[in-house]
Amino acid sequence: MADAVMAERLIRVAVDGTGGDRAGAGVVKAARFALAMYPGLKMLVFGPQDVQEELLRAGIGPERCEFRAAPQRIPQDEP
Repeated sequence: MADAVMAERLIRVAVDGTGGDRAGAGVVKAARFALAMYPGLKMLVFGPQDVQEELLRAGIGPERCEFRAAPQRIPQDEP
């Protein structure tokens, strides 16, 4: 029953696409999985332009995954 309810509800998630060793590939893999699991899911990904290009190459378009360019990164060692 919970799965049926989740399939009908609109879920919006914001994703940081800037971090990690394989940020672009990891974001694409996670987005593909999440969008397949939850038909009502809409994602908003923030990150460098290459992440958007990887999403589009993977067939993940703006109808379910909106992208906002965020070219600046905050170093992990910054206090």
